[in-house]
Amino acid sequence: MRALLEGHVDTTDWVTGNPADAKTAANQALGGLPGGKALKTDVLDRTWSGIEVTDDPVASSLKKSADDAVAVGLLKPVDLKGIYDLRLLREVLAARGARGSVDGAGLAAG
Repeated sequence: MRALLEGHVDTTDWVTGNPADAKTAANQALGGLPGGKALKTDVLDRTWSGIEVTDDPVASSLKKSADDAVAVGLLKPVDLKGIYDLRLLREVLAARGARGSVDGAGLAAG
């Protein structure tokens, strides 16, 4: 699991440090999918500008999605406490100089 998280953090670092190359690579990957098609430059640029690449799982977004699903009757209320265990991710980030924190939004174990 540590190697997976380290690889994810490496990828996040590369994407944020090389946004133009990352955008090109992502578009080429889209075009290489079965039935896939690369995006036109203007569409890719608009789409890419709305993406934030982060190591943080953004637990608050899961909570909001669950709350919204409950509000419209798609989900019964559920206790999400403990759904995230961010200890290892925090260790990996700390080993790289604690480049930021990850927020469990009250959902993280430990």
